[in-house]
Amino acid sequence: MMQEWFYKEYGFSVSNLLEPFRINDDVYNLLTVYDEKNLFFLNRLCISLASLLNIPKVEIIPTYSGNLFSMYNSQKYVLICGKESNLTLQQFSYIIESSKGYFNMINLDKKRELWLKRSIHLEKEIVPWLPFKELCIETVANLRLSFSLGECAIAYLDTAQNKIIPGGLSHTRLSCLSNLEVLNPIMIVNDHIGRDIVSLYEADKINDYEILDIIKNYSFSNDELIYLVARLLFPARYYDFLEDMYISNSCEKHKEYNFREEYERKRVLVKMIINEYHLPIIDWL
Repeated sequence: MMQEWFYKEYGFSVSNLLEPFRINDDVYNLLTVYDEKNLFFLNRLCISLASLLNIPKVEIIPTYSGNLFSMYNSQKYVLICGKESNLTLQQFSYIIESSKGYFNMINLDKKRELWLKRSIHLEKEIVPWLPFKELCIETVANLRLSFSLGECAIAYLDTAQNKIIPGGLSHTRLSCLSNLEVLNPIMIVNDHIGRDIVSLYEADKINDYEILDIIKNYSFSNDELIYLVARLLFPARYYDFLEDMYISNSCEKHKEYNFREEYERKRVLVKMIINEYHLPIIDWL
């Protein structure tokens, strides 16, 4: 059993390992990991950043044998632990700025290839799996809109003159400004800050005018702004939703995500950014 394996590796018993759990004020989360090569560096970086900000640290708890990850049924896991603390946008910006030197530049041509590959996967693997006769009209319309926007985002990346833009500390999918996400080593990826800006916007944690302030404060180049606009258009979060249904082999939740509402909100912001900074125009927005 997984509980027995966990006790052997970490020395305490937990009934449900599939959800975060608390012990006193500490929040623990057992997470899968697919690439452990940077775990030590990212763990030390997150601890150091927490110390600089004087906020509770988030760290990987090693196993009894001293490893940062453990194996169960051929899958690698790490145990994350920390006391929860909500960050301000200023603290979040400080973390991004303080860690710039540790991350590489971003190639927009490679981004374009990744987005195209993901869109093709959705169209070839997931769409044929969907039971269209059982889907409501709104869901079918959401699907068509998402694929149209995906194509538009991919094409918009081609309008950038310089295909290399600054990278930095970013996250797979940031849903809030809790230190348990921002300083979680497993969630960190190398990407432009635009990735996190879009994720926080989708999660209703920042609004249109806060994004415009961030753009001014960071003095984004036109090519960085093109990447930000393309990320706003690319339906990554909706694709996540479709993939989750596919993995669970259930369409019961297909009505829970109205992608058109998200699109309408983003459309206003995208037009504001394009007009304000004289970026390439998207006629049909």
